[in-house]
Amino acid sequence: MSATPRRRGRRPKRDPAEPAGERPHVPDPPSGTRLQQWLDANGFTSAQLEAATGIGRQGMTKIRGAVGDVRRTTMIRILDGACILANRKVRMDEIFDIDPTNWTEPKNWTEPGNWND
Repeated sequence: MSATPRRRGRRPKRDPAEPAGERPHVPDPPSGTRLQQWLDANGFTSAQLEAATGIGRQGMTKIRGAVGDVRRTTMIRILDGACILANRKVRMDEIFDIDPTNWTEPKNWTEPGNWND
């Protein structure tokens, strides 16, 4: 327990050494995924892609940050949205790493299972 109890509904006093009005730094999502690299290279924001695809902010953040696997149908929705934004045909391998034998990146380090089935 702290020495001085906080009263309900009151903010703790600000540290005078900290500049007023500054927000804490929130790092950008990792730029290692092909989707994030494509967005950066073409000058599009994630919000524009979200609007074109209908995918929510949290879902798109997970996809851009390579958290978990992306379903094929979701990949196609993102590909359609990318084509709309770029006003050109975008290839799937431009925005997703679809090579199952690419083990050079830690995000691809999963148990391979039985590939011969």
